[in-house]
Amino acid sequence: MNKTLFIAIILLALGAGCDFTAIKTDNPSINYPKPVVSDAKPAAKLPQNVQRISKTFSDGRIVSLLLIKTNPDWTWQLKNDPTAPKTVQAWRNSLDAKLVINGSYFNEQMQPTGFYQSNDTTSSLITWPNELKRQDKFSYTGIINFKNSKINLSYLPTSSAGPPLPGDETFLSYPTLALGGHNLIETDSQKYSTRNALVESADGTIYIAITESGLISLYELADLLIQNLNSIRIAVNLDGGSSTGISYHDGDTALDIISAPVPNVIYIK
Repeated sequence: MNKTLFIAIILLALGAGCDFTAIKTDNPSINYPKPVVSDAKPAAKLPQNVQRISKTFSDGRIVSLLLIKTNPDWTWQLKNDPTAPKTVQAWRNSLDAKLVINGSYFNEQMQPTGFYQSNDTTSSLITWPNELKRQDKFSYTGIINFKNSKINLSYLPTSSAGPPLPGDETFLSYPTLALGGHNLIETDSQKYSTRNALVESADGTIYIAITESGLISLYELADLLIQNLNSIRIAVNLDGGSSTGISYHDGDTALDIISAPVPNVIYIK
């Protein structure tokens, strides 16, 4: 019988993702989503391409972070349907995908809150940022671009990229956690939540980072990634809180961290 790993973290909080437009990470007025702490226990075994990082912080919080090393042969795409939000597991089933994670921030109308363009005729009403907005380091600085089914990550303030061409799939996210191995989060807000991020190492390897259990701040997440991955080129945060989720089924592998219903996802085939 095939060995199957199943991790289930049920997040009961439903609703829209958070809009982090033009804010600093130490702003005490941020209305962060209230995360739900699960009683689920981390699994004893993980797939070969998944690494677990555990850390106990000085205040007693224990955080388990999973790093999924992606295969360069995988094909990446976006999917957005504000009319039918689903958990990442339901998205994976409907898309017949190998792996699905949640993606862009969204509002109460289930529309992306940053620039978003996919090739399934859905897009945000937000235009590509002008030169002034491109330089705002406290806004949507992470470019997640999919061209020819491959993923590219870049930092908006230093990127020469213009508006994506028709057929390109691109969205902007917040914040960029790390660049060139340096933590870009200026101070620790001590706002703790479940998190997920996309990370690219200096050799071009893409990792998916997601909290398996426990709550962590953006500053701590950036530090943890820098400490455990050699030569990070860039790390970009995705929508977190109750949106955080992954569904990864491939052969004997079954890895699920269940999200609240989300209107848009990143999927891999």
